[in-house]
Amino acid sequence: MKQVFIVGQVFDSEKNQWCMQGVYDSKEKAEASCAHDNYFVWPIFINVPGPHGSIDRVGSYYPRLAKSKPQPAIIEKLPGRSKPKRKREE
Repeated sequence: MKQVFIVGQVFDSEKNQWCMQGVYDSKEKAEASCAHDNYFVWPIFINVPGPHGSIDRVGSYYPRLAKSKPQPAIIEKLPGRSKPKRKREE
């Protein structure tokens, strides 16, 4: 499956608000475009139907933050995969 890498900038983390800064065909290009600590890279597959509902940028990470770890891979959320949904913290 082919992946693209969305780069976004979070401007209100409490409300999960962000704006897209670009879409790249390689992880290296996407990471290089992250100008600030609040920029994330979100790898997604193309030509694959997404899950229904919100997925909270599953698989995204902040490359400028050394301790940033990707959220669970988006492949686990695709149709036909059976993995329990995570509960959202209020």
